[in-house]
Amino acid sequence: FTLQLSSELGQVGDTVAVDVTVKGFDEIIGMQFQLTWDSDYLEFINVGEPTLPYMSSSGSFGPNFPALEGRLICFWLEYSLTGVSLPDNERIFTIYFKVNNEGTSSIQFREDMLFPEHQFITTSDDLIQNFHLIGSQVTTQNTPLQFTNGCINVSSCMDAQAVVVSPFILGGVPPY
Repeated sequence: FTLQLSSELGQVGDTVAVDVTVKGFDEIIGMQFQLTWDSDYLEFINVGEPTLPYMSSSGSFGPNFPALEGRLICFWLEYSLTGVSLPDNERIFTIYFKVNNEGTSSIQFREDMLFPEHQFITTSDDLIQNFHLIGSQVTTQNTPLQFTNGCINVSSCMDAQAVVVSPFILGGVPPY
């Protein structure tokens, strides 16, 4: 199961639309997650075009889950409990931001003291243990490409050591 955010390019003053898409969305009846971003660069405007049954801009993200200081919490439940399945790369909603400053702001899925756990539930009432949450970024033009951090995973593959390096790079103007 994967949730992914689109990366966008904009100018100061622009409104950018960040799509949230899914992969492996099979018989899902509920999910909750939190997104964070740098509010010095991006100003939350609203959530639009939800496509999941029983998901609404005001009910799933609304007054009970405000986007304050770079934080948006999503809670969705498919009330009939029959489950929803979607094709890969299907958009489930769009988040609109106003670009306030030059530079780059990442938009990340985040767990913290306020929101301790992301959860995704299937019709068999199982919590999905393997899921991928892929954040994004909004970049203004003329922002130089920069390496911000990385992750190294060492694993064994057929009795040989394999190392996977995942760099996190921000800025620049596509294509790279």
